[in-house]
Amino acid sequence: MVKIGFGISRCDELKIGIFTGTISMDHPQVDRLADFLNVRQLYVTERLKHLVKYNDLDITVICPNGISDELHELRCSFDSFKMSKRKHLKVATGIVPAAIKLLKMDCEVLHMYSSELALSVVMAQKLRKKKFKILFEPMGVLEGELDVHTKHSLKSRITKPYMVWKEKLLFKHSEGIVAYTEAMKGYFSKQYGINPKKISVVPHWADSNVTSPYTNEKDIKKSLGIENKKSIVYTGSISELHGSRTLIKAMELIQTNEFGVVLLLVGGGPLLPKITEYIKKEQLKNVITLGIIPRTQIPTYLELADILVIPHTKCLQNNLDLPTKLFEYFEAGKPVVSSNLKAIVD
Repeated sequence: MVKIGFGISRCDELKIGIFTGTISMDHPQVDRLADFLNVRQLYVTERLKHLVKYNDLDITVICPNGISDELHELRCSFDSFKMSKRKHLKVATGIVPAAIKLLKMDCEVLHMYSSELALSVVMAQKLRKKKFKILFEPMGVLEGELDVHTKHSLKSRITKPYMVWKEKLLFKHSEGIVAYTEAMKGYFSKQYGINPKKISVVPHWADSNVTSPYTNEKDIKKSLGIENKKSIVYTGSISELHGSRTLIKAMELIQTNEFGVVLLLVGGGPLLPKITEYIKKEQLKNVITLGIIPRTQIPTYLELADILVIPHTKCLQNNLDLPTKLFEYFEAGKPVVSSNLKAIVD
């Protein structure tokens, strides 16, 4: 007999439900570094690949709109519900279909990612005869993220109270919480009145098994026309939260100087179109946007870099949570220049 937490002790398989919320798992190439949502998709995929290694877990995943071919190979079951792929309709169209799936799901513990479909979980839990224990992984500090977005978006300012309320609802109904740092754990405990014993710290890590099909960085530099230049590389989401505007402004300051430095922006996100347009308008010759590339190619670009950067905006979210790219950068063994963020300094 083994005690596994949540008041459950057993010696047979534990039935685990994983609910991805609005995070779609049907992207044909889940190893791509894409926009914010697909980065979360990649995160969930990597965690799932890790969990299926445990033979004493019987895992069922509920996600919107089907799954990719890669996920079919994993040792777990999948069930999906219909949800609009239009950004502004996802939550509204997903609440009831997701609740129906959760109501019928056979599991003892439900691992819930993010809070967009919090109402689906709470509704299902209220109606179920056999309750499940909820393990909530917020995937960051929502209020901190919204504080950044509300500065640039009227919609974010209007919807912020509702989004924060949904997250508080999940905190209230959860038996366990996943935080990524001790600082985040302390914040959740103080801000939402959660017993610290209910919060587990599970740090980010880098997947050192990701290998690149390229071996000659010189060929890539030649193809980009930067053979004789020093390169600064950023990989990740292009957004306000990730300080993308600040990074471009910094490169603009040295545009007219002969530093022989070029910035490579690797990734996608909500700000990429605007930044691409700004680069073209201002004729910035020292910035190259590469967009979304296969994840297996990321190590090559980290290798060719002279400096790797983390320009994240200083806010509550970034002060409490370590970016996963920090560990990927460390794996590359290159100098890292970062914003002055508490989580990184600590």
